Amino acid sequence: MSPQSQSSTTAGSAFARLGVHILPILTSVTIISLNLGGLYLGRGTLPGPVIDLSITSAMLQVVAKLQELLIVASLTSVVFNTIRDQLVSTMGVPLNLLSVGFMFSHLSFFWSMEFWGALRSQLPLSTKILTALLLVAAGIISATAGPSVAVLLVPRYHDWDAGGSDFSLRGTVDQIFPDRLTNITTSPSRDEILTSLCLSPNATNSALCPSAGFLSLMSHVISFPKLENGFDKGPTPRVIHGPFGWYSVTVDSNLAAVPLSLLVGNPRGAACQASVIAPYLPAMMYQTALKEDWNSVIGNTFWESGNAESWGRTQYNWHKSSTLKTLSQIPIVRTGCSLAQNISAEGTNISFPIMPEHSCWNETASLNVSQLDNEPSDRLRVTWTQLPREFGSTSTGMIFEAPWVDNGTSRVVVGCSIDARWAKGRVDAQQGHVSETETLRYRELRGELQTPFRPPTDGSWRPITFDASWLRLLTPPQRDRSTGLDSNAFQSILENSDILDQHLNNADNPTETWNDDKDGSLNRTLYLEWITALVIASGISRHGIDGALNMTGDVRSWTLLDYSKRPDFNKRLVAGKTALQQPNGTEFTSFFTSISINGLAYKANSITDYLAITVLLAHIVLVLGHSVYVVYTRRSSDAWDSVMEMLILAHNSQPTSYALRNTSAGIRSLETFKKMAVVRVTRPEDADAEVPMQSGGRVELVVLEDEDILGSGDQQVSILPDQTAPISTSTTAISLLPQKGQAGSKDSSIRSRKLRDPAEFQKVQPNLAYS
Repeated sequence: MSPQSQSSTTAGSAFARLGVHILPILTSVTIISLNLGGLYLGRGTLPGPVIDLSITSAMLQVVAKLQELLIVASLTSVVFNTIRDQLVSTMGVPLNLLSVGFMFSHLSFFWSMEFWGALRSQLPLSTKILTALLLVAAGIISATAGPSVAVLLVPRYHDWDAGGSDFSLRGTVDQIFPDRLTNITTSPSRDEILTSLCLSPNATNSALCPSAGFLSLMSHVISFPKLENGFDKGPTPRVIHGPFGWYSVTVDSNLAAVPLSLLVGNPRGAACQASVIAPYLPAMMYQTALKEDWNSVIGNTFWESGNAESWGRTQYNWHKSSTLKTLSQIPIVRTGCSLAQNISAEGTNISFPIMPEHSCWNETASLNVSQLDNEPSDRLRVTWTQLPREFGSTSTGMIFEAPWVDNGTSRVVVGCSIDARWAKGRVDAQQGHVSETETLRYRELRGELQTPFRPPTDGSWRPITFDASWLRLLTPPQRDRSTGLDSNAFQSILENSDILDQHLNNADNPTETWNDDKDGSLNRTLYLEWITALVIASGISRHGIDGALNMTGDVRSWTLLDYSKRPDFNKRLVAGKTALQQPNGTEFTSFFTSISINGLAYKANSITDYLAITVLLAHIVLVLGHSVYVVYTRRSSDAWDSVMEMLILAHNSQPTSYALRNTSAGIRSLETFKKMAVVRVTRPEDADAEVPMQSGGRVELVVLEDEDILGSGDQQVSILPDQTAPISTSTTAISLLPQKGQAGSKDSSIRSRKLRDPAEFQKVQPNLAYS
């Protein structure tokens, strides 16, 4: 038999035996770097680099399994080397740890008698603690390495930061987002010109005016003519039934520099109040321009050799979706209207909702409106009025008057309270989003569901009040195309809706018909709230558009003001740095637009990712620490790291006379697992031995309780030479030779005789009580 066990004291041999760690460490470092540094791959379909996500994922799963096997092999090498080092030392190792290199990767080992027997062995406490920590760490790493590698190696869909830039709006925050709207511009020099424009009959055709959303809102009420009561629509606390869900209205623009926008909100129904969110258009204008430039830059981005980040940017074109986000204050409006009242020519008391500052409205109060127009009319009228503090947080009040009844004695009147705020939020693509302010649990406690109008108590939502001059700009005069009569933009929208239908006009009791809440009937109150909130929100969103435009030359050539690009604009825009120059000689407020895309990427951004990275780092730290120890001590060997070599060592060793008595059929006693085993060199002095032992002895596995017995017989036992001694730098082979000649024959005959004897055979059973 050729030599199988080798012990080395050279640094070169120590380094060579650490080669098993190189590949798993390099692979883990690569995987960790990809996830911490990030790499964008594409959308997972052609023409991105990931041809077929299912095929790619399957291949990467195979690679992840291979890496898991490499990590387990690396840990096995560490465990074997540690146990082997203790085995040839003076203290030895607990008997049950001889095969721990094959068992530590199975979690069941840690609640087996083998593991707990080692903890109760005669090893020094410090050695037991270090050995237990090593085995537990190696066991946990081996059990979690596979899932960890798979989590990090298989790319997933992520929202990827793909660039962005600062931009500036002229004026202070209070000028850009005023508490009181009196005009439409942040530039006093343009106030007179724009006021004249926005009070003209053509005002609704100018994107600069508050009424610019007129045509889009008119189309909305035509396509969405009414809100009906129904059994499938949730009740509110006031016997009024309304719809579930959110609605959106797209507001077009006839000016190239002003993008179309989206008004999003919900009528009162499942939600406790009607509310509408609008984007802040000046911020959206810059945001849209930056996105267009970003598209152009990315379309002309090429890979710089050796730069992984630039390669990822070449894939930005192949994204699944993109998102723009600009933190800003945005307008949000809620409207509440009372039930219809029958007001006679002499009546002046009208009910208006009371609007609490931080919760939904639930009560109404009567107000004496002395300026109410009591002249009978066959057309509807809308009148604005200021509400006192008793009506809560209100920006203005609105009085809706239906056409008078035929005899001219009364008409249906509805009082509405309007609350508008500058909310802390963001502009996202074409719409606005408010910041989250309260938990769902808090909403449930207050019984208020699904309303975005949820102002926090920190004062970050600033109230807006409307001056009468701004309300006139919102509802400029118009001539009704069908009748030729004078009207205004708001009244025209209401007249083209179904809020006033023949059923109401021909009713004997219009007030009762208006308030009808039967299933399938038109809920005019909710519809009036919804349309009013849309008109107000659309108007606020356009405040300050002129301050963001360079209004020189033809209107079709107007461009953004203060959109001067830095020399390295392209590089800065993709890197998310300030790419535009700031204005000089004037006050300005900076905003930041971020651009993100969704696609396949390596990116650590969750607890799961960081836990997986921790597992791989733990393996790297453990292996590197062990490697430093091996190189420093120069103690390394590849002996007894297979089942075959361990069996040969045991077979060539002298059987124990006492320590392992009665264990051939199994071990059931914890005391047996506590016994210590060492490797020793035995030197026979029997003159009848036919074959002398090489190197003066033979390596045997010895249980410490038998050492004195072995030493007092025909053999002498000594420990292996100190492998740390500097006197030798060569590799010494220790041969494991089979027993031959008379001694071997005698041993075999004794074993055969004992097994054939029934009395002796009965002793071959588990040591249930031996200690």
